[in-house]
Amino acid sequence: FSLGDRCLYIGFVTVPVRPVVYNNMKTIVQTDDHVLINVEWMHWSRIIRLNSVHLAPEFRSLSGDSIGWWEDDTLIVETTNFFALPGVAREGLRVVERFSPLDKDRLLYQFTVYDPDYTTPYSGELPWPKSTAKNYEYACHEGNYSMANTLRGARFLEQQWMAEHGEGVQHD
Repeated sequence: FSLGDRCLYIGFVTVPVRPVVYNNMKTIVQTDDHVLINVEWMHWSRIIRLNSVHLAPEFRSLSGDSIGWWEDDTLIVETTNFFALPGVAREGLRVVERFSPLDKDRLLYQFTVYDPDYTTPYSGELPWPKSTAKNYEYACHEGNYSMANTLRGARFLEQQWMAEHGEGVQHD
């Protein structure tokens, strides 16, 4: 199963943050040295180190390495060191985000993606409304009765492959 099927990671809600059909609540927590952004979808949490430098390129993650700094009342965040897939480096990708107050009830989220796969950078912006609502639990597979049959089918296909290729290991 993919990371998304296993409810571990969905790239389009990470960097840059794009809206999804539901679970769009974001919680932002700030300390002197860090900003944490928790996105309700899969409870994905991102830690941004403030006034820091990027980690060495050997230190990568699917959602990259984020550092931030303040310019007046705007938080600027730069993210590099992405993986394309687990263990596969994504060279040259850089995302710059800006978080600015629009008014007392909204934050303006802006992003620019510098991607060597495209001829020019691309950008977007979204207002993030202030809310006192709580995040819903992201319960991906609870009540998913097809999961047992999906796994049972996968074990059956493994047994077929092993029988065809002379492997003697059998699974129940």
